[in-house]
Amino acid sequence: MALLGFLAILACWVWSFGGTRVRRARFAGSWYEGDPDLLRACVDGLLEASSRPRLPARQVALVVPHAGYRWSGPVAACAYATLRGCDFDRVLVLAPSHRVHFRGARVPEWDAYGTPLGEVPLDAPTCARLRSAAGLREERSGETLQADGKEHSLELQIPFLQRALPSFRLVPVLVGDLGAAEASATIAGRLRAVVDSRTLVVASSDLTHYGEAYGFHPFPPDDPALPDRIRALDGGLIDAVLRADAAHLGAFQKKRETNACGAAAIRLLLEMFPSGYRGTLLDYRTSGQLSGDWSSSVSYAAIALSGLRPVLSEEEANACLSLARAALTAAVLGQPEPEPAVETLPRALRDPSGAFVTLRRGEDLRGCVGQMRPAQPLWRAIVTNAALAALRDNRFDPVRPEELADLRVAVTVLGASRRIENPEDFALGEEGASLELGDAGAVFLPQVATENGWDRETFFRRLAHKAGLPPESWREATLEAFGAASFSEQERIPPFPGPTP
Repeated sequence: MALLGFLAILACWVWSFGGTRVRRARFAGSWYEGDPDLLRACVDGLLEASSRPRLPARQVALVVPHAGYRWSGPVAACAYATLRGCDFDRVLVLAPSHRVHFRGARVPEWDAYGTPLGEVPLDAPTCARLRSAAGLREERSGETLQADGKEHSLELQIPFLQRALPSFRLVPVLVGDLGAAEASATIAGRLRAVVDSRTLVVASSDLTHYGEAYGFHPFPPDDPALPDRIRALDGGLIDAVLRADAAHLGAFQKKRETNACGAAAIRLLLEMFPSGYRGTLLDYRTSGQLSGDWSSSVSYAAIALSGLRPVLSEEEANACLSLARAALTAAVLGQPEPEPAVETLPRALRDPSGAFVTLRRGEDLRGCVGQMRPAQPLWRAIVTNAALAALRDNRFDPVRPEELADLRVAVTVLGASRRIENPEDFALGEEGASLELGDAGAVFLPQVATENGWDRETFFRRLAHKAGLPPESWREATLEAFGAASFSEQERIPPFPGPTP
C-alpha cells in the first residue's frame, strides 16, 4: 500500500531541470477535456453561456461544485463568470479530501499546479506561513501529497480559474476532519489572516449525494416528491451560506441532514467571513435532472459571497495601526508627519479609501476624525486623520504629550456604500450609516450601535441629532449604508510563527 501511495504521488509529481515540483493534472481526459484546445473551448463556452448577475457588493468568495464538467460544469461556470473584469491576484481554494482522511487541514508542498492549459504557480510565502500554523501544520508531508495526488475537488477548479482570471497565484488547502468547533475556528482565523482585498476564496463542494451508492437515502427512490425533498435538504445548507451563518451550517451537519462532501470546507469559508457578508445563489441543479434517474443524484450549487465591508489581511491591519500611532505621536509632539516608503506598503494602503481614526482614553472617546470618500490613498488618509483627531476635533481639547501613553488608537477603513431604501434592511452593527438633509449631515460607524446598545430606530434618531436635526427627521433624509473594517491597538493580532508573506 505504501508503494502504491508513493507511485500515486510520483504520477502527479514532475521535477523540471530547475527542481520545480509540479502537481500534474490527473483527471484531464476523463472528468474534463485533456486536449488544451478542446478544454479552452469547453470552458470558454460554459462561461459565455452563463448569466452574470449584478452582485450587491464586491465578492470575496465562491462556493463551486467539482463534479465532471459534463455534470457540474454549467453550474461552476455561473460562479466563475462573475470574475470577469475582477483583479484578484491570489486564489485560496478550500477543497475536501475524499480519499485520504486526516485531521485539520493541509497545504500541499508543490510549487505549481499543472493542467492542459498550463501551470499555475503557488503563492510560496503564504503557503509556507500557513504550514507553520496550528491545525495547518505539515506533520507527514507524504500523506498530504498522496491525498492531493488522488484528489479531484481542487484540480477541477483550476481550468475555470485559468480562463476567468488573467493571472493569479494559488493557495491550495485540503480540508480533512475539522473536529471540534474551536479547532475549526482556529484554522479559519489562520486562513483569514492572509486574506486581503485581492484574494478570492473558493470552497469546493457538491451538495446532497442521494442514493444507495452514497449510503444516503433518507427517502425511498420511488417517492414522487423525491426531487422536492432533495431540493429541501440542499436548501438548508444553501440558506446557511446565503446568510453567512457558520453556526447554522454546523447544526445542520450535526443533525446529519446533509452529506455534502465539502461541508467542512464551506464551514471554514463562513467562519473566515463571520459578519458583514451575504450570499447570492447563482445557479442550482442536480444530476437527477440531467439524467432523469433520481435513484442516484448529486446536487450542485454556485454561490457568491459578497459584502460592503473591505477585506484586509492581518499584515495590512497592523500596518494601518502602526502608521496611525506614528502620525498621532508626531502631531502631538510637533514633529513632521511620517512619510513611509510607499512602494513598501501593503497594496491596500496604497489604494484610495475612506478612513476614520478614533482615539480613546480608557472607555472615553478622545477624538475621532475621518473622511467618507476615497479621495486619497489609505495611508495618507490615516496619517491626516490621526493628526486631526488629536488636534482638531472641536469636541475636545488637543491631545497633550503626557496623554499619549494612555491613548488607544483604532482605525476604521471604509468599503462600498449603498442607498438605504428600507430601514429594516439596514444591518445594524455590521454597517455604518450617513445621513444628509439639506446642508446638514452626519456619520456613524458600524460599532457605534453595538457600543451603545441601540436598536435601529434609536440609531437613526441619534444620527439625525448628531447632524443638528430633529430626531424624527431621519425619515425624510437621504440615508446610505457603508461597510467598514475596524481594528484597534487593544485588539491587534500578533503574527503567528512562520515567514511573513
